[in-house]
Amino acid sequence: MSIALRILDWLLVPLAIVALAWEPNYAHGVLNYNESGQHLAAIGAMQRGDLLFRDIFVQYGPLHYLVPLWLFGHFGDSIATLRGYFQSGEIAGLVAAYALARQLLPGRAFAILAGLAIAMEAHHPFWSTRWGGWGVLFVYGARPALGRLSHPPTPAWRRAG
Repeated sequence: MSIALRILDWLLVPLAIVALAWEPNYAHGVLNYNESGQHLAAIGAMQRGDLLFRDIFVQYGPLHYLVPLWLFGHFGDSIATLRGYFQSGEIAGLVAAYALARQLLPGRAFAILAGLAIAMEAHHPFWSTRWGGWGVLFVYGARPALGRLSHPPTPAWRRAG
């Protein structure tokens, strides 16, 4: 594969997905308890010393709250930090979905169209900054890793036959 095609596959298309999915106004807007508010309430309680699942009822696993808590310690207690976390996770998940499509689909054109279709269909500028996030990346990223584990490369001594 030529260097120009590699640049197209692994730099230009992901950059196009990022450009399509980026929401420049992510830090502003209405605070809705059912989305950002539930995370802010749990994170605020953890900052006061409460523990997840003992003192705080949450609907998701611990990383969904512990990672934003860590980010709040580094970037400040702000709705912009929380929404930036969700948006960066969604964009990373969309790029991972394209990478998965590039590995699974037979042609470059199909993979590019699949990646762009996923970005346009699955992404909504309002919701991308209020829920979701990095979990999508792990779902899309698990498939290539599991494929390598279940179908390891054939050792050279077995191919020599």
